[in-house]
Amino acid sequence: MAVANIRLKIKDKRKKLCPELAEGTKGRFLSVRLIVELRRPEDPELVEGPKGRNAADYNVAHIPILEFITLSAAAVRDISTFSFRISYFVYRISYFLYRISYIVFHYFCPMQPLILWQDQYALAVNKPNNVLVHHSGYSGIEGEKSLLELLKEQGIPRVYPLHRLDRKTSGIVLLAKHRSDVAVFQKLFDEQKIRKTYLALLRGHADAEGIVDTPVRNDRGNYREALTHYRCIEQYELNVAVEPYETSRYSLVEMEPKTGRLHQLRVHANKIAHPIIGDHKHGNRHHNRLFAEQFLLPDLFLHACELQFTHPFNNEEIIINAPLPAFWARFDEIRKELSV
Repeated sequence: MAVANIRLKIKDKRKKLCPELAEGTKGRFLSVRLIVELRRPEDPELVEGPKGRNAADYNVAHIPILEFITLSAAAVRDISTFSFRISYFVYRISYFLYRISYIVFHYFCPMQPLILWQDQYALAVNKPNNVLVHHSGYSGIEGEKSLLELLKEQGIPRVYPLHRLDRKTSGIVLLAKHRSDVAVFQKLFDEQKIRKTYLALLRGHADAEGIVDTPVRNDRGNYREALTHYRCIEQYELNVAVEPYETSRYSLVEMEPKTGRLHQLRVHANKIAHPIIGDHKHGNRHHNRLFAEQFLLPDLFLHACELQFTHPFNNEEIIINAPLPAFWARFDEIRKELSV
């Protein structure tokens, strides 16, 4: 844990920033104090996740890449006399510090993947956000460690990914322990005998349930058939204005892809006019900016939460569940505070 106590002097020659505080002062500067705590717990703390009608109990693993908390931002005199301009100035500094610390912690101290299940044939891990499964020639950031590299650092020998998960998406990735078993597990995916369930936070109030069967373009520019089923678990309305509305609406949705196309869920969410929060390519820039700048939640709200299949070697029914990343819990706190 690191704590930074920062004092700032803001030039206010004409006493326009905060006239209430400037009364009776002789100087041209206002003093502002920021205390920032950076914390990265070693042990996960399970907290209660979002619930709704017919909702399963989702566990949220409190293992953030970093947790950013502004403990105080006080002027020399009474904080209750803050003007909006001073508050906004402090907020912008806080956001700037957050982005710097986020980059430092993410790229130099990446969160380790959590092993959810394994046997002699395969293992399943909970991939963090913003981590590639493996490096390729056209994706990734130089120097960034992939999921396979992070697993190797944990002492896990060479493993073989059986399916893809976008870099920005968190959740379950299934890997084979032996090259000879890859084709056996891959056949389950090809025959759609592995059920994958995702949890997503969408903009707007989605329908109770629905099916999207719009073709999705792959990385070669060709369109391929794609099918997604979805079910709305819970709907939220926050007392925060987002252009052009006075409030902002969101839906917690379970999405089940029946095909495995590139960015399928992100594209299909956009097709029904309810894009995923944090999706800068297919999403809504106004809501993404709200989450990134005001809520300090810049990550993609898409998580592979469950994998279900019949084991190809022993016919055992396997159900794997992955806890949500910590920032989902932070949104849950925000939406409880700002709900209409």
